[in-house]
Amino acid sequence: MLRGTGITDVLVPNAAVTTATVTHFVYDASVPEIRAYLNGVLVATVPQTAITVSGPGPFLVGGYGTVNGLSAGGVLDEFRLYNRALSAAEITATWNATVPNGVIAPDIAVEQPAGTGLTDGASTINFGAVAPGANAARTFTVRNVGNVNLTGLSVSKDGTNNADFAIGSLGATTLAPSASTTFAVTFTPGAAGARNAALHIASNDPDENPFDVALTGTGLTRREAWRLQYFGSVANSGNGADTNDFDRDGTINFLEFCLKTDPTQPTLPVLALTRVGANLEFTYSRAKAAVLDGIVFTVEWIDDLTQTTWSTAGVSETILSDDGITQQIKATLPAGTSGKRFVRLKAMGQ
Repeated sequence: MLRGTGITDVLVPNAAVTTATVTHFVYDASVPEIRAYLNGVLVATVPQTAITVSGPGPFLVGGYGTVNGLSAGGVLDEFRLYNRALSAAEITATWNATVPNGVIAPDIAVEQPAGTGLTDGASTINFGAVAPGANAARTFTVRNVGNVNLTGLSVSKDGTNNADFAIGSLGATTLAPSASTTFAVTFTPGAAGARNAALHIASNDPDENPFDVALTGTGLTRREAWRLQYFGSVANSGNGADTNDFDRDGTINFLEFCLKTDPTQPTLPVLALTRVGANLEFTYSRAKAAVLDGIVFTVEWIDDLTQTTWSTAGVSETILSDDGITQQIKATLPAGTSGKRFVRLKAMGQ
């Protein structure tokens, strides 16, 4: 029997027997009514107006008012109190199966990579350093480690650089107990430097909805990607330092990057200076990556090397070819009348 102040008595037929029984009382405010189940089977339904549970008590199990304890010979093996109305299917689950930790609920688990569990609101997935034009992908696994269906699965994102993180489709939006599905997140940096966002996995999990994961990655400059390719590090230091001449060919690393030459093999830059009538034509090759990184190339001239001021007067440049990797450039400048003119290529960038 269920009895209490403001509660209509709910009798459970055949519950007082010498064999073990499982009784559920469910108050459903949406109807409103109280339903009684015996060994997983609905045996009684009683209309019930709103119930207010408040005050100092007592709240008694196995007694009522001043009567404490079970009837003579009665034994209470297990008592559970839920904060919501269980469905008929959930009640059947408690009757027919052993419920882990006494909980009837879906329970989301998220792994990345598969087999490595993440913690809601605490885990961060790092996509590492990614070069311009490249991307890095990670596959997330979602599991239902609960004992009823995990439903309403959906994935969203927000955060400062969320546009850099593309979310793939979920394989399923409902997971039965022990089932799993996957989805992918692809990081394509929109700029150099640290890039951050947040991933949210919504479901009907009672205490991890949404399941939140921080996402981070680093966008490299093209020069950093070049250092990583040749020297194994993005740092402007050691063998990969801009001012270091690793291959000892007279061209420092910075210019090797700018002129698209191999910094680990002695290489001469492709430069040529010819006279065409009253003009000089200076041709050179440069890396398209250097241009895209904001490095500025300037052709300058001077007639007297004892002076320090180089000039760009009369200099014009034409792109002869561009295959997306290397540009061929022709700079045209006046030959002058002094009988000699010195020309240099200057590359500047941070």
